[in-house]
Amino acid sequence: GEQQHLVWIKPGKAVEVYMPIVPTRLGDIDVTIMTKSQVAKDIITRRIHVEADGIPQYRHTTVQLDLSQGAYLI
Repeated sequence: GEQQHLVWIKPGKAVEVYMPIVPTRLGDIDVTIMTKSQVAKDIITRRIHVEADGIPQYRHTTVQLDLSQGAYLI
């Protein structure tokens, strides 16, 4: 989704702005950044490649726990 940041930049200076990006799918994602001021505007688009972290899980075992009598560590 869209996010907006208001940043004050003095003339002739630069400011770093950190923007968290949380991918919701794997593959290539286009990220567009737009900056605006009273006198200029700039837009840049970069493609980010998202890969899965870790290893694939092919098997899952379900375990049912009865905690009605309390939980004890064995």
